[in-house]
Amino acid sequence: MHSDAEGAARRHVAIDGVATNTAVHSPALSGVAHSLLRLGRLMLVSGAATEHVQEAVTILARRFGYEPRFLIFSEGMLLTLQDEHEFVTKLGPTISEMKVNMKALSALDGIVRHGLTGTLDTAQIEGQLDAIEYVGNRYPRWLVALGLGLTAGSLARLFGGGGLVVTVTALVGIISAELGEQLEAYSINPIARTATVAFLTGLIGALLLKAFPNTSPVACLVAAGTILIPGIPLINGMRDA
Repeated sequence: MHSDAEGAARRHVAIDGVATNTAVHSPALSGVAHSLLRLGRLMLVSGAATEHVQEAVTILARRFGYEPRFLIFSEGMLLTLQDEHEFVTKLGPTISEMKVNMKALSALDGIVRHGLTGTLDTAQIEGQLDAIEYVGNRYPRWLVALGLGLTAGSLARLFGGGGLVVTVTALVGIISAELGEQLEAYSINPIARTATVAFLTGLIGALLLKAFPNTSPVACLVAAGTILIPGIPLINGMRDA
């Protein structure tokens, strides 16, 4: 526990902005902690590696003049900021799902780079985070669907499929992207959503290829399942294990 110059102990703990102990502390300190936790969360859900997030949050905290203690665990983050007078501890919100959004991640890295050389202002950072989180760093749905279709078709070819199998698999990849978007809109559990998409797209691919008895559907089924594997989050998780 920290003691100030007058000898009175004080402590502040919050769950990302909601105080659980109303001890005296600087509003600036609490605001910085909130912004840094939000930055870290957006970096994680956009596909950043854990060590990259830790480095970014630590660098910005020290640029603000605070010494950080930053912990990332499986479901969230815990950040303590401290100066010579006081400290604040905040628990970030639960992280339920991680995706890959390189456009958002690039914008978040830009905030960190600006913080290294420019003037730091939490209001400005919050505005930039709002733009990244709410205004839109999502790729057009048609582009995502086309990309998954091309990926699935390429994998089918890599697995030895012929032209017909590649074409059907590309179509299945496009359907997979659209199904995933539709199910996500209903806030379905990510594991259940992936299992549902895998089952439905595999069934569609098998039924389409059933019209061609001499064509094996194996390459289509394998490729359709492979594109559902979250590659970057999986690699990050293995590195953290």
